[in-house]
Amino acid sequence: MESVSVGILSVLPPLIAVVLALVTREVFSSLIIGILSGTLIYTLKTDGNVVVDTVQTAIKVMGNKFDLNIVLFCSLLGALVYIIYLAGASRAYGDWATKKIKGKKSALLSTSALGAFIFIDDYFNCLTVGTVMKPITDKYKISRAKLAYIIDSTAAPICIIAPISSWAAAVGSNLKSTNAFESDIGAFVSAIPWNFYAILSLIMVVIVCLFSFDFGPMKKAEKECLDGVEITNDTRDESFDKVKRNGRIFDMVVPIFVLIGAATLSMLYTGGYFGDDTAYHSLGAAFGNTNSSLSLVLGSVAALLVSFVMLISRGVLTLKEYMDGFIRGVQSMIPANMILTFAWTISGVTRDLLQAPEFISSIVQNDLAFVGAILPAVIFVIAGFLSFSTGTAWGTFGIL
Repeated sequence: MESVSVGILSVLPPLIAVVLALVTREVFSSLIIGILSGTLIYTLKTDGNVVVDTVQTAIKVMGNKFDLNIVLFCSLLGALVYIIYLAGASRAYGDWATKKIKGKKSALLSTSALGAFIFIDDYFNCLTVGTVMKPITDKYKISRAKLAYIIDSTAAPICIIAPISSWAAAVGSNLKSTNAFESDIGAFVSAIPWNFYAILSLIMVVIVCLFSFDFGPMKKAEKECLDGVEITNDTRDESFDKVKRNGRIFDMVVPIFVLIGAATLSMLYTGGYFGDDTAYHSLGAAFGNTNSSLSLVLGSVAALLVSFVMLISRGVLTLKEYMDGFIRGVQSMIPANMILTFAWTISGVTRDLLQAPEFISSIVQNDLAFVGAILPAVIFVIAGFLSFSTGTAWGTFGIL
């Protein structure tokens, strides 16, 4: 499909998506309407059939931008996460931690450390850390508000600065680089030092844990908890009682390390590190030239194979239980995969069909100093409102 120049109308699709997301607080319909508004502009400009060509163009762009490897990785990662949970490895860590942790500060630091260790996915992070550490933090009179703060301030922040995670795949897919020696994962890694929110959030968690630095409603909740006033209700996850009881800590640790190791080796392999081309025989060049999405898929397949052998051979899970867990895990990633697909599509419509970059470049070049000064602030404000209103980080990345 040929692109068309429509001037200011080129920024209308993401603008519509942003406004609708803020008003409706529903990101799926906002992205779909934004996509269709863009293909409608394209259809009117090219004198096509308003109904048929608008929908067909949207489908074509979706097909062109769809990255099967990224969707496969997210789905396989979801499967691995659920299988580890189902096997009882999370419970095993909780049982071990209960015996080892002997004080309030130790409980807080253990919560943040576990959150930092489980960096492959934020959902898995929250599910595991929250369920495992609730009984321990309750024992040492740590409020649920403080536990929630520590979990939330380690889950997404650690995932967004971890090169091997579902976030690296999702965000990296929106960072297509024109530099031949910088892959999507290379662009993601180069952005890590500038991710001040994530870095400062992790530092703040350590400060809160070490010095009992409580603030705002959390400070009130901590006081009530110490006085025995806080009503926690019984928020124990009943599904946690249904998981297997014969899983071990290494059933969680080993697959995660296999995922990291296999993905790293795959990145080096697909980047040409082990090949004949001497141009990529340095680690930096290999990672810059790598096929990150394919490497992440290979890493997740390796981790699933290892977990399959470990769990099935020891009778921790039956074949049926393993496959049921696999399917449930893939199903849990459907919303995230949908957001990614729609985000890729609206990006393709705006950037490739309607030539938004050319329009924005012309504005910036006309008044470089002024626009360059306010653009970061404008993007920051839009991102803040959008993320707060919709509750989805991946959707915010895609729309921006």
